[in-house]
Amino acid sequence: MKAILNQKAFGRLSPVAWGATALVLLYAGFYLGDPATPGNRFDACCIKGWIGWTDQGLYYASAAAFATGNLESSQHWYPLGYALLAAPFGFLRSHRFFLVDLACLMITYRAFLAFARRAGLSAIAAVVIFLLTICLDPRLFKQWAIPWNTSPAAAAIWTLLAVGAAHLQGRRRPFLLGVLACAIPAFRPTDAIIGAVCLSWLAAADLRSSRLRWRDVMLVTAGVGTVALPYAALHLAIYGPRMSSYMLNSRSVGFTLHDPVWRAFVLLIEPRRWFFAGQGLIERVPWLLLGFAGTFTAWRRGGAPALLAACLTAYCLLMLSYVDLLPTGLWRYFNIHYFKWTLPGFGLLAWLLVRDLRGHSRLAWGALAIVLMLSCVRVIPRPAAPNEAAVAVDIPGPPETEKDTTMTPSLAAVDAVGLLQNVTVMRAFPLPGGDGVRLIGLRRDLQGDVRWAEGHGLPMPANPLPQQRWAEKISFGYPCWLPPHPCKKEPRRE
Repeated sequence: MKAILNQKAFGRLSPVAWGATALVLLYAGFYLGDPATPGNRFDACCIKGWIGWTDQGLYYASAAAFATGNLESSQHWYPLGYALLAAPFGFLRSHRFFLVDLACLMITYRAFLAFARRAGLSAIAAVVIFLLTICLDPRLFKQWAIPWNTSPAAAAIWTLLAVGAAHLQGRRRPFLLGVLACAIPAFRPTDAIIGAVCLSWLAAADLRSSRLRWRDVMLVTAGVGTVALPYAALHLAIYGPRMSSYMLNSRSVGFTLHDPVWRAFVLLIEPRRWFFAGQGLIERVPWLLLGFAGTFTAWRRGGAPALLAACLTAYCLLMLSYVDLLPTGLWRYFNIHYFKWTLPGFGLLAWLLVRDLRGHSRLAWGALAIVLMLSCVRVIPRPAAPNEAAVAVDIPGPPETEKDTTMTPSLAAVDAVGLLQNVTVMRAFPLPGGDGVRLIGLRRDLQGDVRWAEGHGLPMPANPLPQQRWAEKISFGYPCWLPPHPCKKEPRRE
């Protein structure tokens, strides 16, 4: 009898509850089953798991320092919000982020469902979209199990979007809007653009409808101050009236508007002819094309979908211009976690687009046609003319490792224009044949022959072979993201 009652109880679970149960089980399974989870590999080098990774090790160190009241600046590299959340969970030892990240996933889920309801979707549709976009690809869902500061940022972003969508429909909570908009950069300063876009969008909507009130403005400001003032006080206690090392490093790396077509191609479509490795985001997640097309139609739709489209567009344009975002690191170093909050958003817009396509909307079909045509653009290497600027230069030499090249900020070269600092101006990485290094200009093209800067270069043979210089050829053809992936073959070297 008890078993029958339990079966009936499970049968009465709502789709939302079923989705939450599936997420908890998947999260626990991915966390406990990941080889990099601390304690899963009992050899001397790896027993710490991801605590030995650079980013995760810094999160753990900061959380442990907060737990003991240690405010030494050497213990706190990243923005402080994520470590503060994990500080009370020291009793979990090497797993102090387990409950924090699970809570972030569940908050993101509930906030997405709330937003989707405001966008006109049923609960079942919202649950299906979230589960498919978050869980279908194991590499993507894994980013929720690994400690990343993008997990609390995603929870804050989707909660802000849900509250913002409610605001557009008359349920106004301006103080909470201010708190959430300011909480986002406490985890990831780059994501502050989402709070800025969201608040600006809501203010513009209120102005158009003559509903903007000074009382609301003051409440939003008070909400911002509720987070900003304590955070500023903690910053002063740790770093004094100075920028943290993280802030200085982020400023030196920065963003670039150089060659946006090339950057979009290697990140979204096909990087292998330029970087010899990696995978375009669209090749891995082809349904994103529907989401991109849905972004166009969402502007016409207005309301919550238009708010989401504005935030997604601003964020993705910003991240595509981030100097340190390269296609090799997208999967090898899991930089894909930057975009994990965007996936259910693009999934929602893709769902709305498909609904419009079934309704024979000309706008929807036109947007999809434009996106599909843009995905047929190719940006492939070709030999550069002698006096032509080059996107990439191959410098023959002895075999090098990624540690000596890609991961070495002190590496530098000089061309006809001036200094090329690794990481911030150009990026170096080994040639796959083990016979030299390729340099790719990130902030500008490379002019003339390139040589290593004095005291900041790599060993060179006495009589090196000629350098290979590569410019770009923009063309239009069969999509490179579709099998048999015609653009991934390495260019012929002369």
